[in-house]
Amino acid sequence: KMIQVYNSVNFDVIAAYMTRQAVNDYASHGEDGLLMNVRKRIADRCFGILANYTTCCDTRAQSKSQLLIPEKMKLLPLVCMGLKKSRMFRQSLPTSSSRTCRPSPSADERAYHIIYSSNISPSMAFLNLYPSLYDVTNLNENIGETVTLKPSSHLRSHGSEEDIKIQMASIAPYIQLPFTIRSSISTVNDGGIYLLDDGFTYSLF
Repeated sequence: KMIQVYNSVNFDVIAAYMTRQAVNDYASHGEDGLLMNVRKRIADRCFGILANYTTCCDTRAQSKSQLLIPEKMKLLPLVCMGLKKSRMFRQSLPTSSSRTCRPSPSADERAYHIIYSSNISPSMAFLNLYPSLYDVTNLNENIGETVTLKPSSHLRSHGSEEDIKIQMASIAPYIQLPFTIRSSISTVNDGGIYLLDDGFTYSLF
């Protein structure tokens, strides 16, 4: 059933799908490849996904003219807006009033991100469109340390040496990071320190 598709959706995959489809539109010949038309088709796909849910899956919308957003796709309009305003598809504008200023994005920046995004991974696609924001104002002592997980106590007591080796191989050390907060101006304080990660660059402010 269609409702099961919406309830089991992987949003990272949706972000990658929207990104790759937009890149394919841009690479097409004729008017479909114009930036203005690419941005329009991004909005049309977002509308189509939500309209299909409203029509086929949600009985509450039968007497309403508004679109309803499924629980697992609440960020879809925000992600589509981020895609339209990304360095791939936004209009190049001067960064200052000087005649010698460089446009943003430049042709090289746009080309790089389009080529990269033509085969972008789901996790990277979502991070690029909805960056991770870390609050680093007051960090705990363990932040930044390398954490190595140990096999479960049950496995150490009853598991064979081969089982322990297999589990250890599947447990990769990782760096303890601060918790992320919602990427919104409402979550940022004037006196705070924040780290923004969009998958390409880190910005500290």
